Amino acid sequence: MADSAFSGDTLEVDRKVSIVAALFVFVMGSISFPLLPMVVGAVTDHLDFSTREVGLMASADMFGMFLAAIAAIYWIRRANWRRLAIALALCLCLCHVVSSQLQHFAPLLVVRLLAGFCGGSMMALGGTALTDGSRPERNTALFIGMQMAVASAGFLVMPRFIEGYGVAGAYRFLAALAVPAVIAAFWMPKAGRWPRESEEGSVAKSGLTGSALTRAVLVVLFATLPAFWFHVAYAASWAYIERLGVASGMSVEAVGQTLSLSFLAGIGGSVVAWLLSDRIGRLWPCVITLALQLASLGVLAFYLTGPTAYVLALMVYVFCITFPFPYLLAFAIEMDRTGRAAVLFLLMVKAGIAIGPFFASNFVSKTDFTLPLLIAAIFYSVCLVNMWGVGLLNRAISRDAAAKA
Repeated sequence: MADSAFSGDTLEVDRKVSIVAALFVFVMGSISFPLLPMVVGAVTDHLDFSTREVGLMASADMFGMFLAAIAAIYWIRRANWRRLAIALALCLCLCHVVSSQLQHFAPLLVVRLLAGFCGGSMMALGGTALTDGSRPERNTALFIGMQMAVASAGFLVMPRFIEGYGVAGAYRFLAALAVPAVIAAFWMPKAGRWPRESEEGSVAKSGLTGSALTRAVLVVLFATLPAFWFHVAYAASWAYIERLGVASGMSVEAVGQTLSLSFLAGIGGSVVAWLLSDRIGRLWPCVITLALQLASLGVLAFYLTGPTAYVLALMVYVFCITFPFPYLLAFAIEMDRTGRAAVLFLLMVKAGIAIGPFFASNFVSKTDFTLPLLIAAIFYSVCLVNMWGVGLLNRAISRDAAAKA
């Protein structure tokens, strides 16, 4: 029997306790990515890995998340969300603990791949629960803000764990962060806005079959593709952001503190997006974001004269990471007729952050990070062009629908 999506007269995903639970499941499942620069720095400094092996290690979590998003397309409307969230959070915590005991490349790579799969599945659960609610834009701003806040605290605390315990300290810290998700998972909703489905449930629910279903899937894939370009750029540059700080003359601890403060700018980006909403449309905020991103990347690549330049450029850059996110997601949700927009969006995000660090690692030396930053600038520009195309397609679909009405 399908689980009810309602609790009394209230949609279960709209209950405050369900929203809080979904926030913890999503954020703690995803937190290894915002904290990736500290982990990359710890692996570089404390393990005898080559530059390419460090890049592969950085991509392992992200590729696991990508595989999880692919799998979630199938199970997201069929699984019992609460039971699965509990199991995944426990497995993630265990993966972090095991990682803290490993020092050889191959076994650590396998465990990080599994950790990424668990974290990515938690993101699919939490993200779908949050966007299934009656106010998805507000919930999107909430999980972005919470992720930034937790990451900000992490950048303050994690360097002390790394200083005392090396790479083991980094993974023990991540394990500690997974514990609240285990507790919160007991209050996850069992299902979303749609009841749990049978094998043919998603098609029956959407009312789409044959060529109409194929077109709907292609449309939502195109609408979520900007998230891929954006996160390739983000991950390619972000994996080395800690090393850029060290190159500017700052200590590892000072860089950690600066990264922590920069996440306040990230919180500011999500707040500004929430306040601005769609008052100037969805494309113009992305144009503004691109201009600021290119300026900050230019400073980091060519004008990194010292800690002050690093701090200012980083603040602007992190603001631009969170500010456009609600607009990217809103386009996808608006054009979706499949009920899978949130999962497909996360799939694109995971694909981007899985490819980005490994791709960038082929163009970096121990002290020169210019090429990864240029690569990021190119992919951010492609993202904007794709967003423009999505806007044109959305208007064309709206005109066709109005003509048929």
